[in-house]
Amino acid sequence: MSGIIWLASYPKSGNTWFRVLLLNLLSEAACPVDINDLSGIPIASSRTLLDEVLGFDSADLCDEANARSRPEVYAFHAKTSTKNLIYKVHDAYTRLPNGQPIFPPDVTAASVYIIRNPLDVCVSYAHHLGHTGFDGVIEIMADPNFVISASKTRYNAQLHQTLGSWREHVLSWTHGPTPVLVVRYEDMKHHAVETFLTVAQFLGLPRDSDRIAKAIRFSAFDELKHQEDEDGFQERLYGSFFRKGGVGTWRDVLNQKQAMRIIHDHADVMRQYGYITASRDPIF
Repeated sequence: MSGIIWLASYPKSGNTWFRVLLLNLLSEAACPVDINDLSGIPIASSRTLLDEVLGFDSADLCDEANARSRPEVYAFHAKTSTKNLIYKVHDAYTRLPNGQPIFPPDVTAASVYIIRNPLDVCVSYAHHLGHTGFDGVIEIMADPNFVISASKTRYNAQLHQTLGSWREHVLSWTHGPTPVLVVRYEDMKHHAVETFLTVAQFLGLPRDSDRIAKAIRFSAFDELKHQEDEDGFQERLYGSFFRKGGVGTWRDVLNQKQAMRIIHDHADVMRQYGYITASRDPIF
């Protein structure tokens, strides 16, 4: 049996960028991977993954039935694969009513959790959603019942996903039952080679500095934005998906009250991962 590697994160935390980096590392091509062909690392909540195993349209099932199917579908993929599989995940690490994890530990090889300063997540997520201001996203990020792809009035290519609050999302994966490597978005930006060498070692991938440097170059923000400007990006909702990708951009747009609300809601986890000091002063 081969295992599954989960690339997990709260939305707008760098998961897509990490996914492109990893695909460029695994590729031996002389040009960057196409951002509209990331099938080598599919999204775990994609209906296609369920449909091809179930043999019928998962849209005909209710959310609860689809959720019950997910662990079995992932186990089937792992058991029928001759190599480790890699899936992108935005779900929190949750359990079904019977206690079974949606992401089965027995077919899990490892998990990588990509974390980003929630102050910057708020700004990026607001632009991603298009119709929700910063105050609305601040409420979303604190909502223990927050879900995505939950519309009952239109078809979603993605399955219903439970996220919970930003804080709860981080803890669900970092305190889960599977081996996990936490990767900070800010370290990917400022210490890219060293960070990805650590990732490669954790996942048992080639630890070749030159190859990693090439993957980082092929995944540069300018390259991703250029591809999106030329051909669009099928995973975006509104505006540009690869908008700025900066660190500390929240300082230019969030007011003090908004920033303090985010810190208040998520202080313990922000402190744990180096986003605020013991006196709750922002670091990035």
